[in-house]
Amino acid sequence: MKSMGQPGDRWSLARVYGALVMGAVGGGVLGYVLIDLLFGPLIGQGGWWTVFASGGAIVGLTLQGVREFAKPLVGPAYAPRRAADDAES
Repeated sequence: MKSMGQPGDRWSLARVYGALVMGAVGGGVLGYVLIDLLFGPLIGQGGWWTVFASGGAIVGLTLQGVREFAKPLVGPAYAPRRAADDAES
């Protein structure tokens, strides 16, 4: 799978929030379809989509946060730009 951007760049936090929202939406849809529509009437309880949406948000946030911030980088995110600026001068 091709990744979007490089971990630690200026769009890292935006990608983390995007993963949080996408995980919440995906989990909410999954919980609504699987639990609320199929099993909710059998057990007389609904609203499980909120539980699945919260879990999806946590999973999305965790996976993308680890990808962006927990991996050690070779150097600071601005090092290639600084090397290019030094080569020009």
